[in-house]
Amino acid sequence: PLRTPSARTAGARCNSILGRPIQPVGSRTPSWNCAAPPPRSLADVAAETAASFGFGTVPDLPLAATTPVFPEPIDDAEEAAAAIGQGRVLASPLHMASVAAAVAGGGWRRPTLIAGDAADPLAMDAQVRSALADLMLRVVAYGTGTAAAVEDEEVRGKTGTAEYVVGDAIETHAWFIGYWEGYAFAVLVEGGGAGGQVAAPLAADLVARLAALG
Repeated sequence: PLRTPSARTAGARCNSILGRPIQPVGSRTPSWNCAAPPPRSLADVAAETAASFGFGTVPDLPLAATTPVFPEPIDDAEEAAAAIGQGRVLASPLHMASVAAAVAGGGWRRPTLIAGDAADPLAMDAQVRSALADLMLRVVAYGTGTAAAVEDEEVRGKTGTAEYVVGDAIETHAWFIGYWEGYAFAVLVEGGGAGGQVAAPLAADLVARLAALG
């Protein structure tokens, strides 16, 4: 499991790597990955959404696996940090692969090791799933995850750049989660830097090798 502490900017913790204006799809107005803390009522919505993607669910596997956690924020700054996966949010590559699989399959399932023994999925709203799938496709087509693109293949994914503290410095883990055909995956390079630059190309290599198997 990886703890992703955050930098503090203008009184709120945020992702300093991504805390800059970006141009969202279909918009001429730049947005920020660092925003003022939302009203407290949204904290419950965030917690419920995290739970619907398996956060807080203990893995039921015949091997060691870490429980993903989305702790209740202790203040508004941590609430804002948690909204972008920073703060005290913890997740393993196994769990993040299951998050990608939830979008692919229309609902989160507890991971299992035996084919055909999958648990019933937690229901996902069809419009939410469609929107997430579309956004993940755009990430790879012309967003931060273009390095995950594979010719003639429809890869969907999301980059991640998770901060952690080393002494007085802030370093980053490189993430990329996604899915292709019947496969969902998570790529993590510890201390690797930016997800779009480091983890995404590894995801492309994985998909290319799988596609080559026919």
